[in-house]
Amino acid sequence: MTGMPAGDPASCSHMGGTLRRRAAGLAQAAYPLPADSATGRLAGAVCAQVDRAGRALQGYAQDLAEALATHERLAVRAAAAGLDVQGWRVVEPYGIVTVPTIQARREAAPDLQAALDRGNARLGRARAAVTRELQAAHAALAQIATRAELPT
Repeated sequence: MTGMPAGDPASCSHMGGTLRRRAAGLAQAAYPLPADSATGRLAGAVCAQVDRAGRALQGYAQDLAEALATHERLAVRAAAAGLDVQGWRVVEPYGIVTVPTIQARREAAPDLQAALDRGNARLGRARAAVTRELQAAHAALAQIATRAELPT
């Protein structure tokens, strides 16, 4: 089997957790600041956006882990039906086989392919969602830096 969903759920989760811990640490360090002061509002806004990015990465890590597990389960089901999974496609392996084997493979392939397609679509939606969240957090942090007159 080739073409497993790309990515490492553990790394995504670790990065998300690191960002969330950093946001919490910044919030704790900023606690003595008056919430209604410019510095207090700035710190709160930065904390919120860093936490947002971390939360998005941790959510994506879960989605990615589920996609990998689903892909692996479908590859096992395909192998049991005498088929291969290559990337996001169910294919018949090369070689000489009997007519009943061909018929059994052709009966199993559409359901397996449909399940792979659903898994790929779910992963694509998850990637799009994490991308939107990270881009939104980046844009918000850039706005905060501009308002605070900090270099980005």
